[in-house]
Amino acid sequence: MSECICCGEDATIEGVFCQTCYDRLVDAYDASQREIGREIIAERRAVHEAEHEGSFETCQHPDCVEAQEIREVMLGGQGVAMTKSEGAKEFTVFIPTLPPTTNHAYTIAVNKRGKAYTYMTAEGKAWKAGAQLKVQAANDQPEGFWKGKRLYVTLIFFDKSTLTYDVDDRVKLALDAVADGLGFDDRYAYPLLLDKRVGTPGVSVLVLDLGQILGEPLSSPDHRYFVGGRWEDEAPEM
Repeated sequence: MSECICCGEDATIEGVFCQTCYDRLVDAYDASQREIGREIIAERRAVHEAEHEGSFETCQHPDCVEAQEIREVMLGGQGVAMTKSEGAKEFTVFIPTLPPTTNHAYTIAVNKRGKAYTYMTAEGKAWKAGAQLKVQAANDQPEGFWKGKRLYVTLIFFDKSTLTYDVDDRVKLALDAVADGLGFDDRYAYPLLLDKRVGTPGVSVLVLDLGQILGEPLSSPDHRYFVGGRWEDEAPEM
């Protein structure tokens, strides 16, 4: 029998994966599909708040109805009755403005001794403070929940065009606001998935405890090592 391409155990699924790794991949795929659904709902909700009247959940505009149907599917037909335990290890929020570019968020100055240093501009501070409050308001986990865990973070930037800016020119301030709002060190934020799409300007945020995807607790960034096509608990010899 061939070996699983992930862990080296017997590959019982199509001669490629063991059952454990296959289940993990399925869970990760399901999480990505939920993420896409959340992006659509967040975008449609933002448009509703800007252009429609009444509650988003009962709005009969075709775009809002479609978003409501997507939400029903994501929640298994339970409508708005989503339990805390269902989302206990994931965080989502839509920040309804784009962060300023690096050139507008940070500037360089020189002190009396001729040493250059970087500091945040008033524009950068204002955006970060507002985004951080938005993140804190959306977090329903107890203080310290996200601290010390390796996290899977997705930041999707929406604007009227995808060709007018670079994602890497805005990501630092956005990630700093999310990390400070949830209380984690952004060194633990990897994998870090970045994307940009056409839509209502803003940033769609998803944060997952990576242990939820891999099915095991990860308390530090260097818990395991991918060496020679398989996961190892010991660091490779350099």
